[in-house]
Amino acid sequence: VSQIIGPDTIHVQVEPALEKRLPVVGRHIAITPEAGYIQVGPILFQPDTVTVRGPRSLMRSIYAMDTDSLMFEGGQDLFTEIVDLANLSSSLIQVQETQVTMAADIQKLGERTLGNIPVTVTGAPSGRQVRIEPETVDLVIHGGVNFIHALDPSQIRAFIPFQYDWQRYKEYR
Repeated sequence: VSQIIGPDTIHVQVEPALEKRLPVVGRHIAITPEAGYIQVGPILFQPDTVTVRGPRSLMRSIYAMDTDSLMFEGGQDLFTEIVDLANLSSSLIQVQETQVTMAADIQKLGERTLGNIPVTVTGAPSGRQVRIEPETVDLVIHGGVNFIHALDPSQIRAFIPFQYDWQRYKEYR
């Protein structure tokens, strides 16, 4: 080296790294089941969290890891697919996992009628007598056949909120 051209000193500031587990979300995944079928429940991911590491200033604004935007058509059963995680805006952030497995429960669309569900009034002032006609209702539920078959009718409640602007002989629906 015959000559050094300045600067003779360089100041480097190193920011502390932050590592955290973030939930995986699929905000841009669309599943369209075949005709006569329906998606039951949310899309699930395995793993459902991933480890992310990077400069503290960048990590403070990251709360979840999204997947790539995807569209799936068809399906009549449990639907699983390996999907890529979306790239983050900074190359300074490292994501330990780059792919996750997504699963969606696709079920045949069905209908079930639950009869004689008792109706109750909520929010009536104490001392006020309220009568409901009819006292029970029949509820028709549409959904995935496995889901609606597993419903327990004793866990279903029907409520009518009390109307404070009640008028005698007026019918409320």
